[in-house]
Amino acid sequence: DDAYEDNDTFLSPATLPAGNHALILIDFHDYFRVSVCGNGTLSATATFTTSQMDLDMELFNSSEVTLDTSFGTGSSENVSVPVVTGDYIVHMIKDTGWGGAYTLNVTFSPNNDCDNNDLDDACELAAGGPDCNNNSTLDACDIVTATSTDCDGNTVPDECDLAAGGPDCNNNSIL
Repeated sequence: DDAYEDNDTFLSPATLPAGNHALILIDFHDYFRVSVCGNGTLSATATFTTSQMDLDMELFNSSEVTLDTSFGTGSSENVSVPVVTGDYIVHMIKDTGWGGAYTLNVTFSPNNDCDNNDLDDACELAAGGPDCNNNSTLDACDIVTATSTDCDGNTVPDECDLAAGGPDCNNNSIL
């Protein structure tokens, strides 16, 4: 089996970050905990070789409520649901075959991500993301939403550059 064993029950899921993971399933179940911050869409797609096994997939919240299932017969399974901040469990089930390798791609697309880095803006701020003017908006988002300018292109609003003694590249003397 893979390095995530022993993750064979709902009570012992392996923590899995978002991304593409090469895995192996020999026994009948793999459980993975995925944590998300913010509101958005959590998706998981598994691909595998049907000559080795058939996989099915379930997605649960942390209270073991089923949110989505995929019980197909092809070489891929997919679940995708709207979620809020919390932990979710992806359950892989070997339906038939001896087992083998599979790839699991887990993605989270936040609803509020003005800088398009796949992180929820409020979660970034809570983790200490840059907010030089203390307006509860990420610096890069101030620039994207045109509440500030960034004439030197360093992703820091001009008023913050000026307050820190930086150059006034557009010569407007506005803090």
